[in-house]
Amino acid sequence: MKYVQEREELSVNELIELIPASPATIRRDIASLSDEGLILRSHGYVHNVEENSPILPLKTRTIIASHEKEQIAKKASELVESGMTVILDSGSTCLAIAVAIKDKEITVVTNSIEICSALVPTDIKVICTGGIMENRHLCFLGRDANMFIEKIEVDIGFIGATGVRANRGFTTSSPLQYDFKRQLIKASRKQYIVFDSSKFYSANLYMFAGYSDKFTGIVTNNSKD
Repeated sequence: MKYVQEREELSVNELIELIPASPATIRRDIASLSDEGLILRSHGYVHNVEENSPILPLKTRTIIASHEKEQIAKKASELVESGMTVILDSGSTCLAIAVAIKDKEITVVTNSIEICSALVPTDIKVICTGGIMENRHLCFLGRDANMFIEKIEVDIGFIGATGVRANRGFTTSSPLQYDFKRQLIKASRKQYIVFDSSKFYSANLYMFAGYSDKFTGIVTNNSKD
């Protein structure tokens, strides 16, 4: 953290040279700090974050990693057809997908406050799950959100992963997120796990989907690392 705070921006390669730890350990630590909103990642770089701005991390991650998000969003948008009902998970990747599909004649179900706001100027019918607001990620979680999803079935769902566990599956950082993502998979006829390629370098505690579980596919960007 101190190197990033002092320099404002560092490449991952610079951090590997500065810190006496293995590259894999450094990448895992970067991913963990990013998930906590303490730093920001773009492709190959780490950026400092102002401590007094709790909303900045999600919005800024979307901007500075726009190339990666655009790749994912473009691929995802090609899977969405007019007339569909679509579930979008919370997070910056699903927010980018929401922007990419904003001109389609569809219905969107989401627990994300950011996605609801982004789709206000469009003609898309937006249904919000409700639930307990999670301030850090600007989304609704908990029993009410889960119960809402249990009652519906949609054509396609995009579920965000904050980490990938090698040879096992896809992870998230909290039990509330775990429960909600499991419900999203069950409620969707087609299920796509979405994440940017930096998630290959990190894994969180809660694995919500394994490689052998029921899901249609994954959507990610092309990694140059």
